[in-house]
Amino acid sequence: GEFNDWNPDATPLTSEGVSGIWEAFVPHVGHGAIYKYQIWSRLHGQVVQKADPFAIHAETSPKTGSVVWDLEYEWDDAGWMAERGRRNAADAPISIYEMHLGSWMRVPEDGNRSLSYREIAAKLADHIETTGFTHVELLPIMEHPFSGSWGYQTTGFFAPTSRFGTP
Repeated sequence: GEFNDWNPDATPLTSEGVSGIWEAFVPHVGHGAIYKYQIWSRLHGQVVQKADPFAIHAETSPKTGSVVWDLEYEWDDAGWMAERGRRNAADAPISIYEMHLGSWMRVPEDGNRSLSYREIAAKLADHIETTGFTHVELLPIMEHPFSGSWGYQTTGFFAPTSRFGTP
């Protein structure tokens, strides 16, 4: 990665046994550093660079690097969680609004760009309340290489797509 000038020999990984997981500890890697794994195939001797399948952030397509990211978020939903337990959701009415974040709403005065996660949150909450839906079902928001796939070509199962902002 950037932290070792992309030298594949500088940061060797060690296997975690039969789990298939390989790891390395790299001290002093900064928030936002880009990295990939370099893999040597035993089958054909090919060398390829791959994104971290457990990364929580990735570069925006068409780039494919994983990004070191520290989730500094403190949950503040104890009241909501307590109230949720007092309700019987199995007997409640349900009306599901299914949507794709990238095509739901655009900003024409800014190059027809998609909304950011924060912009979507405010507008979507208002829209759902106005229309009377009870639930929102998002089409895949995981990182993916091709926008036209609507997220169904997942490359980062733990990374929300960087198209709309950071984690």
